[in-house]
Amino acid sequence: MDGAHHALRDHLEDFFQGHVVDCLPGVPGPIEERVPGFRIFRIGRGHDSAAGSM
Repeated sequence: MDGAHHALRDHLEDFFQGHVVDCLPGVPGPIEERVPGFRIFRIGRGHDSAAGSM
């Protein structure tokens, strides 16, 4: 993971505190040619968003 990915992940983890932030590999296709190293960041549900909580 390069500096830009680290910076983005750090930002996402700071902004979405209490959520799990995963970095997933890109999908097959032309995106890798256009954006080398493309990754998907997935933000999990936070502590307050559990089903049925109020």
